[in-house]
Amino acid sequence: MEKLATRRGLYAIIDPEHCASRDPLWIAKEVLAGGCAALQLRAKKLPDGDILAMGRDLQQLCRDSGVPFILNDRADLAEILQADGLHLGQNDLSIQEARPIYRGSIGLSTHGYEQARKAAIHAEIIGVGPIFPT
Repeated sequence: MEKLATRRGLYAIIDPEHCASRDPLWIAKEVLAGGCAALQLRAKKLPDGDILAMGRDLQQLCRDSGVPFILNDRADLAEILQADGLHLGQNDLSIQEARPIYRGSIGLSTHGYEQARKAAIHAEIIGVGPIFPT
């Protein structure tokens, strides 16, 4: 699989809180069938065990499709899952704090030029926005 930072295309986010009562795995299958370039699990309110279970299912779907799987916020769970990437927000662990825990590609959300400029020093991937809510 090519490096996560070099992929181009739709970066899809699966968030069980925003699936409108639809099965997140079904949505992920549809997004993957549509040709997304990367898929992220964002599950801020799920317990760790549920994140791991859903993460394993999504990761397998991503691997079967040749698409990187990214986990949001949780360096520890991303390392357990051996996710292809970890995505951090401005209020999460810093990249420097996450590096000893998670060894893969790390992305960071930014909300303006100055944050993006600082993120470019340490992050492999820079998220810009949000343009639309999750």
